Amino acid sequence: MTFADILDRTASRYPQKVAASYEGRSVVYSEMKKRVDALSSLLLSSGVCRGDRMAVLAPNSHHYLEMYLIAARTGIVLVPLNTRLTAQELLFIVNDCRPTAIVVEEEFRETLESLRDGLGQIRVVLAIGWGFEGAVAYEEVAGKAVGSVPTQGTDDDIMCILYTGGTTGFPKGAALTNGNWIANSANALPALGIKPDDVNLVMTPLFHSAAVWPALLHLYVGATSVMTRRFDVRATFDLLEREKVTFCHPVLAQVVALLDHPEAHSYDLSSLHTVQCTMSLSAPVYERALKVFGNAVVPGYGLTEAGPMVALMPRAEMASWAMIGKAPLEQARRFGSSGLALPNVEARVIDDKGREVPRGEIGEIAVRSDSVMKGYWNRPHATALALRDGWLYTGDMARMDTDGYLYFVDRKSGMIKSGGESVYPKEVEDAIASHSAVLEAAVFGVSEARWGETVRAAVVLRRGMTATEDELIEHCRQRMASYKKPTGIMFVDALPRNPSGKVMKAELLARYVARS
Repeated sequence: MTFADILDRTASRYPQKVAASYEGRSVVYSEMKKRVDALSSLLLSSGVCRGDRMAVLAPNSHHYLEMYLIAARTGIVLVPLNTRLTAQELLFIVNDCRPTAIVVEEEFRETLESLRDGLGQIRVVLAIGWGFEGAVAYEEVAGKAVGSVPTQGTDDDIMCILYTGGTTGFPKGAALTNGNWIANSANALPALGIKPDDVNLVMTPLFHSAAVWPALLHLYVGATSVMTRRFDVRATFDLLEREKVTFCHPVLAQVVALLDHPEAHSYDLSSLHTVQCTMSLSAPVYERALKVFGNAVVPGYGLTEAGPMVALMPRAEMASWAMIGKAPLEQARRFGSSGLALPNVEARVIDDKGREVPRGEIGEIAVRSDSVMKGYWNRPHATALALRDGWLYTGDMARMDTDGYLYFVDRKSGMIKSGGESVYPKEVEDAIASHSAVLEAAVFGVSEARWGETVRAAVVLRRGMTATEDELIEHCRQRMASYKKPTGIMFVDALPRNPSGKVMKAELLARYVARS
């Protein structure tokens, strides 16, 4: 089964129900099926074959969701291109995946021109909102009546390649199959309880798994997704209220931006039952989130290579977290946990030899599930390192308590070795963020002759508040072993982030070194 089959089923069951809406334009399920079939027919008849790649340069819209479904229908592999990358970075990806079709929205006509050298094998260019010689008008094709197109993709066919990383080194393409995406939705559904009358707000770019999985999950049950072209705080609050959104999945930077909005408390968000955050929120941020979103905030853990969702926090376990003022939030039962592994997902915490560590000790998260990627595109060595004996070695460090609850610690690659001791940046970041003047912090290691590495931090202060470097270092010293505290702090206006919301620590390190 593929998501094209899910579309067929839903179009039959809920033909006039809105599948996706975008800037006032709504597409119902029966119409979306016709559009997907028409575009699939055009691609197949133009010589784009099952297994060929189709790249996309576009912002979020209903078109983007259709492209994922076209991939499921035809067996053509979708390659969403990160529109924030440089032309050189995009050219690397294009040369790596060698697409034979590309879909381009008008905004990215100059980007397309810069990629010409890597597109010599292109057979079809679908243009959204514009046209040029040799291109096919996307909407013109989508509006044609061609009848049903049989699904050619299989469970094991790659549905999309999502390129991860790129902040350091070359990006790797995680190849996710039709079966992976079906499994992810089936796994997450019982934990989240999504129903046909739910409304999902797509807040992050659809070239990222954080946006794709909620959109497909809602399609899985016949619910609606509202698309945002770009993240804007006021527009997001307006949509949450006007569209009676029930589910959204913001990245950390978006959560902070929403909480900082001066009118955050004035919107009616009573429809919102889930704000899924696949990251650990510090106690100060979580307390602020409770005041804006109520008990809708649901922590979890996932990564693109896992398909992506691995764990979610049961709502019943978070009841004590809402007791603001009764006791420090950090003391609440299981605060800071990413929850339990989803149904049909196995998660272990292991040492460097693949052995499970005792409960409560820190190790690497390993995951086994039908949602785990097939491998990295054109990267056999990287695939062999990541996928071993049926398990995905995530590169994420965590501990697991006696009841199986995961507590994310940090990326294995981000660990700082100082004087022979291991320092996990997230622990230091949480300590810094517990200071009342701090909005957020990022911790990284700097080479140092005596200790090997020393701990440094970049800190964003709350608007109108002050704190000194010495004050924050002392604040940390009182909360952790002395070797973990930062030895230097750089104050910045904002933390640099990639489109997935991850802090680009290599850029911070470069800034710090340049200032030294």
